[in-house]
Amino acid sequence: MDRFAPAPRIRVGLSVRTEALRLTSSRPFRVGGSGRLLETQDVLIEPARSSVLEGAVFRLQLGSFPTQALASSLQSSTREELDDEIVLRREPGSGRFAVRAGAFTTESGARARAAELIALGFEGVAVAREPSSVARPRALVLRPSGQPAIETSALTLYAVPASTSAFIEVDGRPYRGYLEIFVNASNLFTVVNVVNLEDYLKGVVPAELSPAVFPEKEAIKAQALAARTYVLKRRGQFDAEGYDICATPACQVYRGVSAEQPMANEAVLETVGEVLTYNGALVDALYTSTCGGRTENAENVFGNPEPYLVSRACFLESRLAVMTASNPRPLSLEAATLERLGIAPAESEGLLTVSRVRPWVERAIAYIGQTPCFKAPAAGPVDVVTLSGLLAEGLCWERRLPFLVSELDASRIVTDAGLSNSERRHLAYAIQRELIRPGAEGIVRGNPLSHAEISGTLYRLVSQIGETPLRRGTIKSIDGTRIHLTDNELGDEDNVVATGLAPTRYLYRRSGETVYYMERVFLLPGDQVLFHLGDGGIDVLVLQSDGASFDRSSRFSHWVVRKTNEDLSRDVNLRHRVGTIQELRPKRYGRSGRIIELEIIGTAGSVVVKGLAVRRSLGIRENLFFLDAQRSKASGAESWVFTGRGWGHGVGMCQVGAYGMASAGYSYREILSHYYPGTRIARTSGPSGSVDVDKGPHAP
Repeated sequence: MDRFAPAPRIRVGLSVRTEALRLTSSRPFRVGGSGRLLETQDVLIEPARSSVLEGAVFRLQLGSFPTQALASSLQSSTREELDDEIVLRREPGSGRFAVRAGAFTTESGARARAAELIALGFEGVAVAREPSSVARPRALVLRPSGQPAIETSALTLYAVPASTSAFIEVDGRPYRGYLEIFVNASNLFTVVNVVNLEDYLKGVVPAELSPAVFPEKEAIKAQALAARTYVLKRRGQFDAEGYDICATPACQVYRGVSAEQPMANEAVLETVGEVLTYNGALVDALYTSTCGGRTENAENVFGNPEPYLVSRACFLESRLAVMTASNPRPLSLEAATLERLGIAPAESEGLLTVSRVRPWVERAIAYIGQTPCFKAPAAGPVDVVTLSGLLAEGLCWERRLPFLVSELDASRIVTDAGLSNSERRHLAYAIQRELIRPGAEGIVRGNPLSHAEISGTLYRLVSQIGETPLRRGTIKSIDGTRIHLTDNELGDEDNVVATGLAPTRYLYRRSGETVYYMERVFLLPGDQVLFHLGDGGIDVLVLQSDGASFDRSSRFSHWVVRKTNEDLSRDVNLRHRVGTIQELRPKRYGRSGRIIELEIIGTAGSVVVKGLAVRRSLGIRENLFFLDAQRSKASGAESWVFTGRGWGHGVGMCQVGAYGMASAGYSYREILSHYYPGTRIARTSGPSGSVDVDKGPHAP
């Protein structure tokens, strides 16, 4: 079977709690034990149970409570964070309700997972033994589709594909390599995928850092090295359970063939065998999702220092470019875009009448590729009623509006009694489509509209109904006045537009829902922008990215959480019995600004929590936060506001930061050297995957 999983190979524990499983494949595969082998494309494997209850299950006890409600609260919060099975158990003797995680067939396997949970900030974790509630199988039954059932006394089975290019599916999910299925000490199936190391990484790398979301190969290659180093460092961690490493976030997420993506496969192949070492030994290649601008020293989070797991800024000075606006006068984004499209002038003095505005509407309708339906000329100033009428006539809405907006619909949106039914419909539909946005004073007939108001309507018209005038892009690089950016509207990340700046150009900055004019913007590779490409180059650009750290594209780069004192006290008391919280007092900060020691003071006592136990006790995303107490003098009630950055433990390589570095033109070697200082890249050799340190070049 070695040809289906060439060395070095990894034994991945897919499940230890399976009562029955179905194996399928597009091509016939073989399955069986030491005796007869069955060839099939679809088989259900079930135990033939005896009546004897024996065996045990080992779980990790996370807490014990006097009421089921309290235990259920911890069960729910833990289930959101861990991929482990989380159960409630009534403790004999005391009658208390215990919250337990995981399911292991051996005590040593449970202790290995307990050590990980303690490092992740779970406190007071203990191994609990439960008798198995499942009878020991006397045999296994194989039920192939369309064939008679086969019973075998073998309690260990192997499933081997038809060829190295075929995959066996476990309950619908395909895997490379082959499968080992055996009855464990809990009398259930353990399902193990035996797979070549590099094939294993093809199912890990995109699950940990997806190229579909972070399409930079150098970042994906850095992730491949980190994941390869991680699994070799920890291979055999669950030997007692019959496999090397698990397939969940407790180890590294592994989803088999269904997770694979072309860029990730290329990244694995282009770095085949490469690992990170420090002083000749494999490093503990920890990585975190979003570091919030700076990573943290390992000892401040996990307790043990490592010279290569130290605080690193998620930003490197260089490659910052400045773009300067060049235009006669600042304009709103809408007005500038319409002017660049040739739809409406940048500004217009005097009263805006129908005769002046209707050509703008005609050009906007022509821009979206439709033929205007204007008939008789009109006159008079343009107010909201007149403008909605111009839109209805020009866009040929007259005949369809009675079907799109009933009289009742229109009267609920526009209540002005002085309007005719058709006018009310025109205006109601324009408001419904958000083409016209009444001001805070409401709908005031007879009030002439400003140039900015009409520009806004026409801009929304061309953006909603036609092809958007502003394209979405990602800055790749900037060389003097020449910009290389990806046109994201084309859906091809390799389609890079290289262009200069138009002589007349308008620059803007978006912050939330607000867009405002800027005389100059600072651009970094990886920035998200909106842009219009005119004949002379980029003439309108909107910078949408915040901050300057490499992980700025993450939605967790900045966050704010508000909790009432009642909610926070409940969360904290699931782990520490301190009563109603009176004060949160940071005691010590890490190099990155993370709170690494926090004293929680309550009416029933106080406790000092350290490392990841800080965020876990408070129920927030990261230790990198500031806190503010909000007190009401009248009721004495309190709330707490946590203003923070990042998501994860904050140690090692910042995954979103790696993407930001790759977007800025850094290689995977530079990324790894930055986040793991002092390490070098070596190569594995031989069937065991040992490290050949003599051939490993230093990371730059």
